[in-house]
Amino acid sequence: LPATVAARAAGIHVVAYDADLPAEGRDAFVGTNALDFGRAMGASLRRWRPNGGMYALVTGDAGSRGLADRVAGVRDALGPTWREIPASPVATTPEPKDAAAALDKLIGEHPELDAVVSVGAWPLLDEVAWRAVAARHEDRLRRASVVLVVADALPVERRLVRDGLAHVLVGQRPADMGARIVDILDATVKQRPAPRIVYVGFDVSTRRDLLAAPP
Repeated sequence: LPATVAARAAGIHVVAYDADLPAEGRDAFVGTNALDFGRAMGASLRRWRPNGGMYALVTGDAGSRGLADRVAGVRDALGPTWREIPASPVATTPEPKDAAAALDKLIGEHPELDAVVSVGAWPLLDEVAWRAVAARHEDRLRRASVVLVVADALPVERRLVRDGLAHVLVGQRPADMGARIVDILDATVKQRPAPRIVYVGFDVSTRRDLLAAPP
């Protein structure tokens, strides 16, 4: 944060994206409304299994406001028909192998789970590691007796969902973020009015959606 405050003091414009900064550290923020993003994850799980069940959350840095808001959004959207197991939320590092191992342990130790929601993409980002984990739980994943909802929709995640090794992706729109950043910086430099906060949307994809889309 001090670096961005110093940059602004020197007349350099700063736009935060994806993860916000305190207002004094940036001119504007472009990203996803984290609470709504979490609600979309919860709502997609509810559509997949409307009668509810037992679920767990996988999250990251406990100090991240964005991740905390995603978790709150999931819980808000799921409502009373879904019950969170006592071991949830499970915190992991952003290292994909660590995240895949955490999810492996969670599924293995909790046969009562009907779903896991990972508010970050981490468990699926190492394709080899996740395929090894998925092989140990192949029956539950293939039959969707445990539904896996994961944040983002990067190419590796899309491949894994197409192969039936996860079920729902809620993806941000980084290209839209980039376009809006350019618009804001252009307006700011030219001293035209510019928004301080811009939320872009997100997309929900299932295996059926991805099989119907170009690779």
